[in-house]
Amino acid sequence: MIKKTRGDTFEFPFIATDKEGNETVIEKGSVIRCGVRSTLSGAEYSLFQEIVTEAETSEVDFVFPAKETAKLTPSDELAEYGATYIVEVEVTFPNGYVDTPFQEELEVERDYVYE
Repeated sequence: MIKKTRGDTFEFPFIATDKEGNETVIEKGSVIRCGVRSTLSGAEYSLFQEIVTEAETSEVDFVFPAKETAKLTPSDELAEYGATYIVEVEVTFPNGYVDTPFQEELEVERDYVYE
C-alpha cells in the first residue's frame, strides 16, 4: 500500500520490472499511463498522466501537483462507501502490446493543516 497526504505533491517514480523483479527496458515510443481511480462503480480517474518515451528507459517519474491531490477524498471517507483508491501503470509498446505492470492500493491521509 502507498500512503500519501491529501494536498501534497505526489511523486511516483515507476521502475519497469519483469515478473521476477528484474529491471527491464521500455522501448522508445512507448506510452506509459499512470492513473489513480477509486473502486466506486463508474468512477473516473482522479489523477492521470500519460508519458511517451523519447528514448529507451527503465524509469519514468510521474508528478501530480498539490492542487490535483487536494481534490482527492480522504480514504477514511471513501471507506464509508466500501471503496479505495488504486494506482495503476499501463505501458503500450510501439508494436501495440499492452501490459499493466503495476497496481497498488493508495491510502490518502487527511491534511490537518488545511482542512
